Amino acid sequence: MTGETFESRTREAYRGLLSGVPHHHLLRAWNFIPGINDDAGFATVPAGDGGDRYMVFNAGRYKAFRDVHGTPEWFPVASGVGHAGPDLVLHLLHGEGRPRPVDNPRQVMPVDYSSRFGDLPPAFVRAATVTGVENASVLVSGTASVVGEDSLHAGSFARQLEETLDNLETVVASCAPHLVPADLGDWLVYLPDPAHEACVRDAVRRRWPDHRMRIEVRAQRLCRPELMVEIECAGGSASERSS
Repeated sequence: MTGETFESRTREAYRGLLSGVPHHHLLRAWNFIPGINDDAGFATVPAGDGGDRYMVFNAGRYKAFRDVHGTPEWFPVASGVGHAGPDLVLHLLHGEGRPRPVDNPRQVMPVDYSSRFGDLPPAFVRAATVTGVENASVLVSGTASVVGEDSLHAGSFARQLEETLDNLETVVASCAPHLVPADLGDWLVYLPDPAHEACVRDAVRRRWPDHRMRIEVRAQRLCRPELMVEIECAGGSASERSS
């Protein structure tokens, strides 16, 4: 597809999904984007000038939220990564629980990103706590080596990984002050180069030697080509652990 068609199809697909989900019960989204770092290839985001298909996807997604919900007060927790297939693959998680969006004070809120990252911003929040169900939960979006809105430590996997773990610690503590990322039982690690898996597992063991979370690793391209690792996690919150 051209970039223009891809934006339109993204908007149409998201609009169809969102129309069937009450906004206050939308918990999380996973987005698998073909050619995520490829040039956008149409005029509003110039090819070769920093515009890529992830930015086009963001524009379509944002417009769909605006179409269905007007100007939403918040967006869901989300991850957006590449995949090798030709199709845009979207998964939405919704349920009876009600999410409370949580920000990471080390990072700019995604909706406040500058135009360097596209004409319209990515429609997600850094994390959320989910209440109103039997067990409260914490959901954390895909998190990488980004401080403010800038990618840090280009070319150094070890430093990017430590920055990513710092971001995870900060946002999880914002969800519940006495939680650490290792308290969340399910981790999903996205690596453009799967050879780095052992480095991730070693770094996690150093920080949290007694951790028992499940770590799944997937080989995926990330939303910015300079990023080398992205981690999302989910699990029970403090209220669940103390019950």
